[in-house]
This record gives sequence, C-alpha cells and structure tokens, in this order.
Amino acid sequence: MAYRVLATLDLKNKTPNDKRDKFYELLREEKWAKIGGLTTAWRCKFSEDVDFEGALKTAQNDFKKAAKAAKLSDKDWKAAFMIGPKQPTVVP
Repeated sequence: MAYRVLATLDLKNKTPNDKRDKFYELLREEKWAKIGGLTTAWRCKFSEDVDFEGALKTAQNDFKKAAKAAKLSDKDWKAAFMIGPKQPTVVP
C-alpha cells in the first residue's frame, strides 16, 4: 500500500515573500505538490516500499530542510501531517 501525506503549513505573517518562495521551491524539489485553491496545503505520495514511519520521517525532514533553506527558525513555521492510503478530498 502506498502512503499519501496531506500537510498543512503555517508561516508567520511577517515571513518575506522570498523566504516563502524558497520554502515552496524546496518542497517542490522533494516532490511535494500544492493543493490547488488551498494556500497552505501540500500533498505527497510515497512508493509502496515506504512504511508509515518512513513517510512521516521523510515528511518531517522535507519540511525541516525547506525551513533551513529558507533560513527560517523553528519559531517561524509549523506544519501538521495526516498520513494514510487515500488521497485528500478537496471540495467544492
């Protein structure tokens, strides 16, 4: 079973656009995709050989790596992850 991750990301309002862009650029390089119409939601699908713990660890590392590349401290951002076998449902 392939795991999918839904992530929500909050960057502090004072975060400059160039740092936001760098954060997003790195996530895209790591194969994350922004969910259309949702400003802070991202998704990623892992291969069948990645277990739940591997998907969680990779997701955490990808976001930490993006924050580091954007030169953001831990106080400047937060993320939450939901991991499961199905893709997120977006409405409308």
